[in-house]
Amino acid sequence: MAKKMVSFLLVACLASNLLYAKEKNMITSSEAILIVTFGTSVPKARKVFDNFDEIVKKKFPNKKIAWAYTSNIIRKKLAKEGIELPTVEKSLNTLAQEGARTIIVQSMHTIPGYEYHKIIKSVSRFKHDSIAKGIEIRIGKPLLSDYDDLVQTSKALLQNVPRERKSKDAVIFVGHGSHCHTSDLIYIALATVLKEMDKRAFLGTVSGHPTFDDILKWCKEADVTKAWLIPFMSIAGDHAINDMAGKEEDSWKSILKKNGIASKAVLTGTLENPEIRDIWLSHMQKAIEGKNEKRGHH
Repeated sequence: MAKKMVSFLLVACLASNLLYAKEKNMITSSEAILIVTFGTSVPKARKVFDNFDEIVKKKFPNKKIAWAYTSNIIRKKLAKEGIELPTVEKSLNTLAQEGARTIIVQSMHTIPGYEYHKIIKSVSRFKHDSIAKGIEIRIGKPLLSDYDDLVQTSKALLQNVPRERKSKDAVIFVGHGSHCHTSDLIYIALATVLKEMDKRAFLGTVSGHPTFDDILKWCKEADVTKAWLIPFMSIAGDHAINDMAGKEEDSWKSILKKNGIASKAVLTGTLENPEIRDIWLSHMQKAIEGKNEKRGHH
């Protein structure tokens, strides 16, 4: 009789633990973070996303982590290789089906430009879907969203320049730019803050402002003969490898050489910079706490 009672208690205890675990998992799966990036077709650069994924999982262990990609070009290119990358709406639908009731959509874009506003539109469309009923969605801001971000990012960039850099060497940060969006002006603001901190630290973009011509002008004014080329993009993808550091005649490295400026490229993106990574994580934390709503971003 005693053995039966012990067995009954063990079974009851096990059932209770399983029920608790199930309830705990339901609570965990009800909160999710959707990390949204432009994407890349460069395998080595994709590993940077994998590393960030692990960092986010460690920081927010009780939340489900998922990814989405805003670049149609990257999605189509990788689809031919058998790699399927979900859109924002598809990932939101998947999370909803899995029981998520609160979703933090964190932009991994540098500025609140065209790609960031694609996220906002995707979230808006999803909210009109019946599956979105009762789901709260908060959007985490991109890297450069206010003046404090400009200052913190500038400090983080300068703290992580190569130690071999000499005082007369220029550091040229190469961003993407957004000639078709007014947020392109943020790059000009960042370039100003950077030069205030370091008179030989320049920021240019491959598709916006400041332009490469601006960079060349600043280098000549400062009598620069050597420069370090560093991507100001989340990952060192195609733009960094080819437009910035490529062997082609129209790459920044090649044109600088023609103008008497030797350069060395550092192929690491901002997502590999711990201090800059922390800025994105702080935006994520603010979105989780609902603090972004107090300073609406449009």
